[in-house]
Amino acid sequence: MKIKKLSIVASAVGTILCTNIGTAQEIDKSVEVIEVKGVRTSLIAATANKRYSSQIEDSIIADDIGKLPDVTVAESLGRVAGVQVDQGIGEGSSVSIRGLRDNVILYNGRTIVDVNGRGGMGMDTLNTSSYSIMAMVPSALTKSLTVTKLSSADMIDGAMGGVINIKSQTAFDNPGEQKAFSYAANYNDQNNSLGNQLFGSYSNTFSDNSVGVLLSANLDKREVSQDGVGTFNGWTSLANDRIATDSEGNRLDLDAQGAEQKLFINSDPRFQQIIDDRDRLSASSIVQWQPSELSLIHI
Repeated sequence: MKIKKLSIVASAVGTILCTNIGTAQEIDKSVEVIEVKGVRTSLIAATANKRYSSQIEDSIIADDIGKLPDVTVAESLGRVAGVQVDQGIGEGSSVSIRGLRDNVILYNGRTIVDVNGRGGMGMDTLNTSSYSIMAMVPSALTKSLTVTKLSSADMIDGAMGGVINIKSQTAFDNPGEQKAFSYAANYNDQNNSLGNQLFGSYSNTFSDNSVGVLLSANLDKREVSQDGVGTFNGWTSLANDRIATDSEGNRLDLDAQGAEQKLFINSDPRFQQIIDDRDRLSASSIVQWQPSELSLIHI
């Protein structure tokens, strides 16, 4: 009888242990997983694009919607080596690649041009590209920026410096329902003004992720200004019968050895100040349908 009692007790303990293990396994399955992402994913993707590309190119990739830095695409491209940003009324407005302005600009692989042409100067009096394509496209609506510094035979020709491809966000980049909202304020100490930037986006995929819809908008309101000095008559040499001196009376047309040297002066200086109330409203709507792995319809 004692042996039977021990068997019954052991069996009961084993049943309890099995029940506890089964309950623990059920609890483990119901644990919510919280995944934290940083900029490391974006850096790894950009490095992989550069490493495995057959061309000489650099990329800037936004891992999440609305996370590309800066206000305009031109300012974001300033983070790429070999790209110089041209300032237009206090903002990055256009770029030069290896010192050359004549570049091809693509939007999702399609050529886009503005009224200033490739590398053209702007329409303001300070001769800057203040209203170029890259100044109008906000970084918040952009997924990635790729700069190809050496074009291949299959790419669109006409680029002296390189090819810039601006890729927009799509619903297939982040399957499922995605919502994004951000607000930013900026202060311009040159003209003592406060600017505001509001961004919102919604995307979702349907039919087993074969159909995707994305709607996004960006509103940017700010007052920008730029001061400069120019001339209508250019620079002319100082007449031989005239001399120029500093505030202490020392002649400026003499070098360290006392020999006369030619001086050039601004014959008609004009001081200029431009103040622009810049209100930019940008919106994007994208519909995608992928009926198979080999076909994709993008509207």
